[in-house]
Amino acid sequence: VKTPVLYMENPFVAFMAYGTAAVNIAIIVFLAGKILKRFDFLPESGRFSRIENFLLERYREIGLFFATAATLGSLYLSNILGWTPCRLCWFQRIFMYPLVVLFGVSLFFDRDNVSEYVLPLSLTGLALAVYHYIVQRVTQFQSAGCSITQVSCETKYTFYLDYVTIPIMAATAFLAIILVSYEAYRR
Repeated sequence: VKTPVLYMENPFVAFMAYGTAAVNIAIIVFLAGKILKRFDFLPESGRFSRIENFLLERYREIGLFFATAATLGSLYLSNILGWTPCRLCWFQRIFMYPLVVLFGVSLFFDRDNVSEYVLPLSLTGLALAVYHYIVQRVTQFQSAGCSITQVSCETKYTFYLDYVTIPIMAATAFLAIILVSYEAYRR
């Protein structure tokens, strides 16, 4: 029996990958809590409600954190490590980078609700990231033609825990931003 070893090609990339996995677990637990609350298995005034209220009150700060982390992470991967982004990575960046500005400006000017601007960008970015992950992992979606003049969208620069790639990192950031922003949009 092999004992699992933490795989670390680069400490910062490993930190991003394991951080992504931790946020994925938190998202699953949060969504499970939402489902349990929806069917009245959780009390209205319990710990989960306090967490929901905290997320609602601080959604702009949390969104700024995730958007900034994703932006700085992508810049580190391309400008420091020299990993050339593929076409789908560029499209995901197009939808992530403005989120830093939107959340930052909303905090600076104390604008409470920017979710109606954030959600369309995040939903489109999430769709692109999920599609990019499918292109990387499912052979039926792969094409030799996309790599003739540039980096192929199938390229996996990093692969942790048998699922974490750069598109999953982006999808996690987009999904976290969507989850914290959605309640503010509803209210």
